[in-house]
Amino acid sequence: MNNLFLAYRADSSYNTAGYLGNLTPIQQDTLEELKDWISDKFAGLKECMSLLSYDTSEIGIDLLLLRYLRSKNFSLKKVKVMIEENIKVNNIYVIFSIHNIL
Repeated sequence: MNNLFLAYRADSSYNTAGYLGNLTPIQQDTLEELKDWISDKFAGLKECMSLLSYDTSEIGIDLLLLRYLRSKNFSLKKVKVMIEENIKVNNIYVIFSIHNIL
């Protein structure tokens, strides 16, 4: 299904800049730098991504992180802040769910 999605994006008139398969070298480096930061900061990329998304496949992780990066115009500093905030919120939700508070 992801291949169909990517093919649709590539064949349409939609601007595909910043999407998987159409990254500039700087955007690709920023994505890799973000993945490294997440692995270091949160003791593992897949573990961290499981707090943000149900799809922890390599493509799923890249698609999600690119969504974050595009939303902040590939500003690594801004994306790091956003991911930290999202993880805090998701951790609170998990704790509340475990204790049936919600």
